[in-house]
Amino acid sequence: GPAGYALAGAQPDRVTGLMQVESIALPATAPRVGRLGLRLTPLAAVAAWMLDRFPSRMLTSMGAPPTSDPDQQAAQTALARGIITTATGWDRLGAGYDNDAAQFATLSPLPLHAITCPTLLVHGAADTRLPIAHAEHAHTSITGSQLRRIDRGGHTAFLFRPDLQHDAVIWLQDR
Repeated sequence: GPAGYALAGAQPDRVTGLMQVESIALPATAPRVGRLGLRLTPLAAVAAWMLDRFPSRMLTSMGAPPTSDPDQQAAQTALARGIITTATGWDRLGAGYDNDAAQFATLSPLPLHAITCPTLLVHGAADTRLPIAHAEHAHTSITGSQLRRIDRGGHTAFLFRPDLQHDAVIWLQDR
């Protein structure tokens, strides 16, 4: 997120469109639960077990809209399993997580006012990992930007919304 904002603000002649999904725009403190989740690989096994036993409840908690379509639920479950699997493993992710946490906690003001390209911001209204205040700040700072709030959406809601992904691709293609 911050790198995209910085590039669009510093090189407006090189960026024809900017889309940010759940992006940091202000200094942010990394949630302790994120660090804990990376360290506790058994926690991923519990989450996977819960996903197998209670798919609707787990998917809803991750931001997926309720569905009665078995194919859609299977696709959502596979995506959720991939998120759980790739978001654990302190041995391979810990150094990057600590670096990101340090950088984001002391983030310098981004050149949001200098961004002139069409900008689409997508953020879950119920995101507890990264508050929607980040997207709202960027939206009020970037002239002409569009903010699409995902009602009741958490941090991974966009990943489970093919309709919003489709709209975002169309928006990008029109730039």
